[in-house]
Amino acid sequence: MTGAISPLINKAFIIFKKEVLNMGRNRIIALVLCMLMTLSLLSACAKTQTPADSGASTPSSSPSAPADSGAVSSDEELIGGHTYKTGLPITKDKVTLKAAMVLQPAHGKPEEMQIFKDMEEKTNIHIDWTTFPSSNATEQKNLLLASGDLPDIFYGTAIINENDVGKYAPEGVFIPLDDLIAEYAPNVTAAFEKSNAFKKACTNPGDNKIYSIGRAAERETQYNQDVLFIYKPWLDQLGLSVPTTTDEFRTVLEAFKTKDPNGNGKADEVPFSFTMGNKQNDLHSLFGAFGRIDFTNVGGTAGHFIVEEDGELVYTANQPEYKAAIEWLHGMFADGLFDQEGLTSKDTKTLVALGNSEEVILGSFIGFDQGNYIPKERTQDYIAIAPLKGPGGDQIWSRSGQNNGNITGNGFVITSSNKYPEASVRWIDQFFEKETSIVTFLGPIGVCLEKRADGVYDYLPTPEGMSYTDFRFTNTPVHAPCAIFADEWGTVVEVMGEDVNKLDILHNIYAQYQTNTIPYIKYTPEEMSYLNSTGKDIDEYVDNRQATWILNGGIDAEWDTYVAKLDQMGLSAYYDVVNGAYQRWIAD
Repeated sequence: MTGAISPLINKAFIIFKKEVLNMGRNRIIALVLCMLMTLSLLSACAKTQTPADSGASTPSSSPSAPADSGAVSSDEELIGGHTYKTGLPITKDKVTLKAAMVLQPAHGKPEEMQIFKDMEEKTNIHIDWTTFPSSNATEQKNLLLASGDLPDIFYGTAIINENDVGKYAPEGVFIPLDDLIAEYAPNVTAAFEKSNAFKKACTNPGDNKIYSIGRAAERETQYNQDVLFIYKPWLDQLGLSVPTTTDEFRTVLEAFKTKDPNGNGKADEVPFSFTMGNKQNDLHSLFGAFGRIDFTNVGGTAGHFIVEEDGELVYTANQPEYKAAIEWLHGMFADGLFDQEGLTSKDTKTLVALGNSEEVILGSFIGFDQGNYIPKERTQDYIAIAPLKGPGGDQIWSRSGQNNGNITGNGFVITSSNKYPEASVRWIDQFFEKETSIVTFLGPIGVCLEKRADGVYDYLPTPEGMSYTDFRFTNTPVHAPCAIFADEWGTVVEVMGEDVNKLDILHNIYAQYQTNTIPYIKYTPEEMSYLNSTGKDIDEYVDNRQATWILNGGIDAEWDTYVAKLDQMGLSAYYDVVNGAYQRWIAD
């Protein structure tokens, strides 16, 4: 109805003009009064139209409606002659933004993803993608930053890290986003208001400004990122119980190695595998059997720091518990019970290859979820077991330092080359609209998801032989800016079927044994400079000694020299830098 009113008003004015030319003064006055009354009625009519009668878009009451999705852009609100302040589309004419993104092995191409096709259609912004394979993304990114030929935006949580923000923001390569967010990003603003932890993660401590918008995916499953799995049929076949101690674990692995549990007459069994340097797959939690876990990778900075139950920050790699764990691990390697390739593997390809062999050859492993490493038909046979109890009775496992789940401050930056910063911020803000956040993280509706009659988003069946994780990776950017908060799982979106198993493992097996790793901390440029110099030197020295001792032994004879070397390298100052940032994080 609203659309029909404007022509009526125009027609009324035409009639008015004709009449004026043919009437006297008194009749003109009367006609004016009549016309004013008519226009008043027409205006009232326009204001009282219901959404059902109106041809204009109206905001939805469902989670799918962004803050301005019901508004239509107006030329009166154009910025720079090209970008609308509110409403959709975002730009008057088609605008192209150049974007750099890391492409994980399981990911589909962004230009083929429905979410980006839909986003272009409703925003009028086309993305020209430059993608880097994860295997050399850091090198490619650094070359791009050094070249001066910058993209307009960097997109995705895997491409820009704290190092980059700390280095390039002060140089003006990345622009501050605070004012742009306040003015043009109502969905991001709402996410910050709901989660101070998320806003804090996105805030640069050097100048207290926001240069990067990250992701908030508060999933309880992330509290427990590594799980110890073992192949139960081999235990049953060999008449062995589920191991509960480090000694029992050794006995089981020895049997896996020597007693041909797969029955093929070959010594092809791999008792235990892992991937060092990957927090979901490495050995750091096994250190807990000796009194303290070890944590080797925290966003690329500050390795070997944990948080004790009393809240104290502890450096692990010069502690007696660390030494005892290394000695035990060396014994496992020396006897061929641990897969040596795990020490040098940079990704999970080796572990996945072992888990997916035609015959079962993998006896035990550490990973996030069975389905990430083994065929679907074997997932029920690899069972999660409790943290191993060590010789001193210690039984500790790691808990993610991000007690809020999975929050990161990195995911989207605008470079100084960008000619459309307002349009770019408005574009990323669309991903924080609730339905778009869900689709970004979990997959498109009609492919990966369905929206039930009660408004809750649920999961569609995956193709045969494919886990939901792999399925969504091919259809969404996943590691991308969006927001799904803890209270929305089970209410706005269903808990993933794979997560049901993870939550069961967390609640019933691991929660009681967990201690915290260092949380997600933002560092000042000065702190980052120290971490990238002295801190990096210390980390590399420790990690190299650790790998050598695990593989070749010798830690007992070299321990005192090693500890003295750490002191000489500046471990005390290193601790002070990290602890200062940690205390600031606690206080905020």
